[in-house]
Amino acid sequence: MDSDDIYEYYREMNYAMDEHFLEGGTSNLSWLRLRANKGIKDPFKMDAAAFPVDQRTGDSIFAVACLNANRKYGTNEYHINFKRDYKATTFLPDSASGIFYPGWDATFSSDEKDKDRFFATFGLGSPFPEDMKLCAAANGMWPVASPDAGRTFQGGLEPITGIGRKPSTSIPLMDEEIGYHKYSPYVQDFSHDPSFGWDGEQGPYIQRIATEGGKRFVNFTDIARADYVENCLNPKIGFDMSRLRELDSKEVISRMDALRHCVRRIDRKIIFKHVQYTKYWLVAAMPVSDWKTGFKADCIPKSFIGKDNNWIKGGRCLEKEGYLFIFALINNAEKSIDCFDENDSKRRIQEIKELCVCKIEKKNLCDPEIDNADQPYNLTWCSLKEILTGLQAKI
Repeated sequence: MDSDDIYEYYREMNYAMDEHFLEGGTSNLSWLRLRANKGIKDPFKMDAAAFPVDQRTGDSIFAVACLNANRKYGTNEYHINFKRDYKATTFLPDSASGIFYPGWDATFSSDEKDKDRFFATFGLGSPFPEDMKLCAAANGMWPVASPDAGRTFQGGLEPITGIGRKPSTSIPLMDEEIGYHKYSPYVQDFSHDPSFGWDGEQGPYIQRIATEGGKRFVNFTDIARADYVENCLNPKIGFDMSRLRELDSKEVISRMDALRHCVRRIDRKIIFKHVQYTKYWLVAAMPVSDWKTGFKADCIPKSFIGKDNNWIKGGRCLEKEGYLFIFALINNAEKSIDCFDENDSKRRIQEIKELCVCKIEKKNLCDPEIDNADQPYNLTWCSLKEILTGLQAKI
């Protein structure tokens, strides 16, 4: 996966640049031009600055060049780096995110007096896995270096000052990639084994709690209680990037575009119709290999509505492969329930106000032989806004 590919996707589709990212984006670290630290001394000249103040801002230390900057969108070979039509010296810093300057070992600082920014190797979060957790939770603001953990932690994040929105997911990962909790419907109702995601955490899931009057909730890991350092050091958990290793830009772009069209359909009040401003939380996501041959909605509990979840298989029949997305709108009313899970102190539950179920066909937007940019998506969805009244679902 390469941030350049996502950048080209926005350009080719005439989308507002980086509209998926509330805090992040696709600009590369190597595109930026900042000064080096003017306080660094020249080792060969007594008391002389290694990088004089009169140095042009453009003379930065992260101007890394590729052998061939000309590239063609849609090579269909994104997952094979040596077949790309450009040759990168390294993915870092060439393709590390330029948003907040995190190139794994690069950030920025400034002089307290003149506030003049410069590249620095200090100022990153410590220990580093915790810095990675915060950045991944902010909807993947390192689109290449760090996966998107917005789905995992969204309920526990604070709204961004001046925007009034929490970072939502930008690059949606599937439930199997972010882990199945032992009390999730995957395990309890459909006999999957509990699992840990790429970061040692486990994803959100929806549940119905009889002792709370049958109300429905999102159960998720609270970011303040998630410990990436512990996950890294625990041999039974660890970080498992093999869960994401086969993800190429073609698949990522397909997911992003499907997410965009679902959000624009269900969120009528979204600002500028941009994905980044939605309040809807993607709480479940599953790939579907073929809509026609039937599919398993293992992300929805059997007892969520009625005695089974077969209701989700109704509605207009789609074809080909695609995605099943479940979105939740959290109830923020004064007396709504928001508390920690008594069965797992690391996790938290929040009451659902509305649930939207989306079934959408997948498009291969990276195939130059297929001109489907202007073709509408085959999508069917339903809103369970009356879920608390016990109405049966229809899709």
